[in-house]
Amino acid sequence: MNIAKEEIEAIKNAHDLRAVIESYDIKLKKKGSNYVGLCPFHQEKTPSFTVNPKTNLYHCFGCNAGGDVIGFICKKDDISFREAIEKLRGQKIEHREQKPEKKAKESPAPESSINRTHLLNRVVSFYHKTFCEDPRALEYLKSRGITDNAIFSDFTIGYSNGTLLNTIPDEGDIREALQEIGILNERGHEMFYGCAVFPLFDENKDCVGLYGRKITGGEPAHLYLPGPRRGVFNYQAAKRSKSIILTEAIIDALTLYNAGFKDVLPCYGVHGFTKDQLDLITRSQVKEVYICFDLDDAGKEGAEKIAAQLKEKGMEPYIVQLPTIPLPSTVDKVDINTFFLLTADASAIFEKLFRESNHRAAIRSDKIVMHEQKAFEKTDTGLVVQYGDRRYDVRGITREGVKLKATIKAAKQKPGDKAPRFHLDTVDLYSNRSRLFFAKACAVLFSEKEEIINEDITRLIDLAESWTPSSSDASTVQKMTKAEEDEALEFLKDPELFSRILIDFETVGLTGGRRKQAHGLSIRHQPKAR
Repeated sequence: MNIAKEEIEAIKNAHDLRAVIESYDIKLKKKGSNYVGLCPFHQEKTPSFTVNPKTNLYHCFGCNAGGDVIGFICKKDDISFREAIEKLRGQKIEHREQKPEKKAKESPAPESSINRTHLLNRVVSFYHKTFCEDPRALEYLKSRGITDNAIFSDFTIGYSNGTLLNTIPDEGDIREALQEIGILNERGHEMFYGCAVFPLFDENKDCVGLYGRKITGGEPAHLYLPGPRRGVFNYQAAKRSKSIILTEAIIDALTLYNAGFKDVLPCYGVHGFTKDQLDLITRSQVKEVYICFDLDDAGKEGAEKIAAQLKEKGMEPYIVQLPTIPLPSTVDKVDINTFFLLTADASAIFEKLFRESNHRAAIRSDKIVMHEQKAFEKTDTGLVVQYGDRRYDVRGITREGVKLKATIKAAKQKPGDKAPRFHLDTVDLYSNRSRLFFAKACAVLFSEKEEIINEDITRLIDLAESWTPSSSDASTVQKMTKAEEDEALEFLKDPELFSRILIDFETVGLTGGRRKQAHGLSIRHQPKAR
């Protein structure tokens, strides 16, 4: 039986969350207009558990737990929603004033200071949760061509929509710490309000900086935490590759990452190449740095300055110049993001730009490599094609009206595999439903995203449509001679044709009277035509 929404709201309103929490012997101390205490859901020494009496909600900055009175009961007693309703139904827990603690004769030890790194990591987690729940920042990034959903979680991208203030006390250590870090400004408002937020990490994977990009316009469009720029975006690139790409901005770096160029580090503006980035590059295995800044005077000047710094450190820098392309009236210069948004086959062209700056350049797009055709063979009954380690044996290609059918054996082909895993299915390549089932099965087989398999299937359709039997197949079909064709035509023109057919039927035993049944075939004798 469902619980009416009205009753649920009535139960929430009838119970003061602070009183319910204190009934579990959890001490809360007033700080500003909120109450703060030690979280009952994880071990902590510094209070980060806050209760907002205005909203009747709680939130913990330490473990990110939060919710209303029903949710608190569910979590604290480890019971279901319905059981929590039953427990609260008919009860009304009043405030229980806490007795003032007796002062010890000796002054207590000072309360430990808030761990600012931990607090900043919690803010990043909160903003990422907001990004996942509020679609505005996601829609902005997708409008910039950044569409790979894995990027958003890999880089813990967040969004500040103002709700952080609902989870922290109006006064106290947490607010002071957030103001000191720069998350809150002097007026107590969120610094990055209305921004997509990108955390900048150190090599210990701790957040040490934030970059915010306004998604609704307005100035300033780019925001950072106060003080010197700290942290690196995508520091993993310098650890895994000998060649990296350096871009002018984070959006440009994400554009390349989305296109399959994973070994990319962004600067923080044309003059934003930091000591953290330089130290990371020089300590790693990086040997070549490809600098690709905006196509304007400032970009050229900034790229040359960074190239000189890298040369001093023993690096091999190469400046990659973006080509001139037609721009809409609203865009005043070419950067990486606009180049990819406005250029067909941008990834392939970009690979060529690297080779133009250095003929030995080995930087490739993962997406291009993944879909490169590694093998192709036309067979008597179809074709065999391989993309990466994904091999497709396509046989029995037939066209039947609006259908294009084939039996496809998909196999994960790796060097040395004697018995690779495979999936075999008959697929109508013109049927969306049939393609969908096949793509799902292959995604599991290859441990790839369905989008990758769907791109493979698109290529298979093109190959199947252009496939024709080989000349050896055609030669096996016997052609009639001229004499045989004349004899066949003469037979068809014979006015006694039907009688001759009946005679042939009788010869092979298909008829035995005026009407016979033979293997389900009904024959009725007809009079001769006159």
